[in-house]
Amino acid sequence: MGAPEVAACQSFLSVVSQLCHACSSRIHQLEQEVSAHRGHVTALRGELQDVCLRDNLAFIPVEEFPADGEMFDPGTLPDFSKLSIINADPPTHTHKITPPP
Repeated sequence: MGAPEVAACQSFLSVVSQLCHACSSRIHQLEQEVSAHRGHVTALRGELQDVCLRDNLAFIPVEEFPADGEMFDPGTLPDFSKLSIINADPPTHTHKITPPP
């Protein structure tokens, strides 16, 4: 194997090495993005769960419809204001979404 072949081989190996480094860097960047997105999804799931819980607490099932002529008595409703979730402040966003480069 002469000098031109050795130089071509070295050049090829250098390009492959640079390509491997670039791929590795991109994979690392994508892993960080996925991790950030998972954190965001987890926060959104928590907020959705809180909203669903509040919505379910506000839902009052009616076992029977009142007979004709009966009036609805609001005094028979439970006092939901004593539940801490009803009086709690809504969740705030503490995470920042960054667009991809």
